[in-house]
Amino acid sequence: SEFFERFSHCIENFKEIMDHNLMKDVSFEYAQDHYIWNIRMNSIYFINHPDQCSQENIEKSFNIYWAGIKNEQA
Repeated sequence: SEFFERFSHCIENFKEIMDHNLMKDVSFEYAQDHYIWNIRMNSIYFINHPDQCSQENIEKSFNIYWAGIKNEQA
């Protein structure tokens, strides 16, 4: 997809995370699509609520995302 062409470093990050078993056991394609959905959802939120777009809130949104996909046993 165009997203991963622009953010090719994300592909390498996901592969490394998966290689180290740090993510729940899902396919690479699922993880990729889930990440794209999360980025889109957050982008729409911050566009609609520009007053909420701060480094702190961006980090919070990532932490919420990561809590959902991380491997609790790792």
